[in-house]
Amino acid sequence: MGRSNASAAVDLRRSRMRFVNWYNHEHHHTGLGLHTPAAKADQRATTLTAAQATHPERFATQTPPKMLDLPQAAWINPPARTEQPPRLNIHWSHPP
Repeated sequence: MGRSNASAAVDLRRSRMRFVNWYNHEHHHTGLGLHTPAAKADQRATTLTAAQATHPERFATQTPPKMLDLPQAAWINPPARTEQPPRLNIHWSHPP
């Protein structure tokens, strides 16, 4: 007897999480000089902080630089929106 769809989905999610963790924290990418993406992100944050301390005039703010958060989703062809924007009920009345 086969597994349920829910069980398969949970297994798929776990496998994907293991892969993403391995890819970002363990796999050494040749395009990144045999570093991991996580190590490069840490290195970039350290470099930006040191650059701001050395040349604060080159930065627009005095707050420490931070790595930008990743977007929640990235699409080549985004799915169609299912909700409709709210409609405005505007009634124009003309003077007699």
